[in-house]
Amino acid sequence: MDISRYIKSEIYHYDENIKKKDTYRILNMVDIEQVDKNTTIIFTPSQECNVLYLPECYKNIEITINLSDDIDIELASPIPYRLKFKTVHQDCSFIIKYDYSKLNPIDYSKKLIDFLKLLPENTKSVKLYSNCSTLVNQDIIQYLPQNLKRYYTFFNYTESLDNLSQSLELLSVYPANPNYNYAFLPLTLHTLEIVNDNYYNSKSVNITLPELAHLPPGLKVLSLNKYTHNLDSLPEGLEKLLITNYHNLDKSTEFNIPPYLKTFQIYKWTDDNASATDYGYGINKYPANLEHLDIDCKVDITKLPATVKSLGLYGFNLSSNIIELPENIITIYTDEDFIEQLPAHIKRVIVVIKHPSGTDCSRVRVGDVLFEVNSHNTDECFTID
Repeated sequence: MDISRYIKSEIYHYDENIKKKDTYRILNMVDIEQVDKNTTIIFTPSQECNVLYLPECYKNIEITINLSDDIDIELASPIPYRLKFKTVHQDCSFIIKYDYSKLNPIDYSKKLIDFLKLLPENTKSVKLYSNCSTLVNQDIIQYLPQNLKRYYTFFNYTESLDNLSQSLELLSVYPANPNYNYAFLPLTLHTLEIVNDNYYNSKSVNITLPELAHLPPGLKVLSLNKYTHNLDSLPEGLEKLLITNYHNLDKSTEFNIPPYLKTFQIYKWTDDNASATDYGYGINKYPANLEHLDIDCKVDITKLPATVKSLGLYGFNLSSNIIELPENIITIYTDEDFIEQLPAHIKRVIVVIKHPSGTDCSRVRVGDVLFEVNSHNTDECFTID
């Protein structure tokens, strides 16, 4: 059956070849598992079409909804989450956007809640896009699907997180004030991201997080911005910890890292009594099973466990010194644009590019090989043969 006439959404991808293939796959419900992860389905309601059809092929595809100021969206043919003889585990995901320059906050709030009420019970992911601070007092959580697994809040969020779905596994929150409470998050939570500033949001407030002392004990992944406390209070079972803008104000106790970390990354670590040339800002012990370490200060290589596979080499002069590294390390991170020589076991070099304003490209030399980098303010990865 040709169902293309029922699908009224735009299929979007930067690569036209991928877009063409994925358009055919989605409209004809074939090879859905091969749809590129970066392919986006966008639904913008119009006077001619305000009904969103959800054929079964959408069950694992993310859909972006553009709310309109004068058109109500209707949802037809919702994905069945229980068939006659078996239960189907689908992963319906929605990104909900609106143009705040055309739609006033009161109208947006109503339309958002109306749309949330329409979502199928088997919806697993909801991501809200809004930087309008007048929306933050709206009670959104009660309208979220009960079986939600992933929830991304809008900017400057203030609604209490106490009543989130008890099956939630991922939460990404943009808090509006420094006194936000994270003590009653669902015990099922696996990943928590707390973002304090975002360049998309001109009205964002840069706040410092409170000490996170009561996070769910089963949390595995934690991403923070502007944290000033020791890490002792974080869950011991954390496996991945990423912090941007870290300034440890507590100098009275020994600096301890969660013992089961496999990935430890800190970007923009400052210390009042140390410099980036000091070893690890006082880190005397690393987790026994650590695999990836990328902190922007000089680390004492002799203290690293044998499990480390990738390492940030900051504070070392790679342009003139040959650094002896353990053979278990195969990837390095660096902000050096010239590297004299690397051990043979290094297979990948990830260079943190720091472009001055107006620079079109950067040149990175590893040994006799010269790379030209055209991207700005991004990490570039080079494979060493």
